[in-house]
Amino acid sequence: MGNPRLGMLQLSDGLHLPQCNPSFLWSDCSRYLAVNQYHPLFGLFFMTRMVIVDSMERTLWFSRRTPYWLQPESFMGGRLVASRHFGRHAIERHWIASDCMAEGTRKPYP
Repeated sequence: MGNPRLGMLQLSDGLHLPQCNPSFLWSDCSRYLAVNQYHPLFGLFFMTRMVIVDSMERTLWFSRRTPYWLQPESFMGGRLVASRHFGRHAIERHWIASDCMAEGTRKPYP
């Protein structure tokens, strides 16, 4: 397996989100989209964060940045499950979408 790939998420409603992993996951109600986004750290390393796109409210919710690679696995009943990888070890991380929205950073998009 090679390094994680980066790309730009472009939705038909005008959202452009750079430096994303192409492994996206829609919620079971098709309102939310979970996206793993990368950020450079000192130009050498990447930090990641989970972004939840609310397509009805046209809002982005950002989790805290982490040095781990996050892989969204399931998004059902408002519960997002992602694998947190560091090296060869994977640990599941669970977010309740409403909690992530309450604790995370909110940003509307045009």
